[in-house]
Amino acid sequence: MATRRGDHLAGGEMIVACHWRHPVADCPLSGDDVHDALRAMDGLTRTIAHEKEDFVLEIFARSRDFVARREGLVYEHGRGTRPVSSSARERN
Repeated sequence: MATRRGDHLAGGEMIVACHWRHPVADCPLSGDDVHDALRAMDGLTRTIAHEKEDFVLEIFARSRDFVARREGLVYEHGRGTRPVSSSARERN
């Protein structure tokens, strides 16, 4: 997996990687080694990272845009959200 390029992912697909950080018998790479390889892959951007003593969890995507921006829920310059339509307000 880690030898592939991130540009093999389709538009909105992501890689969710969560690995144990302690040594495991018969595993050639540590969890940190796997995540180092993912971070080094061309075409991938890390969008979320969560590290603890026991595990590391990261989400990678092709796009540098976060979901809200990609889906048009925030203005391109990143300030504020789009106005809620009157029909949406009526449903709430």
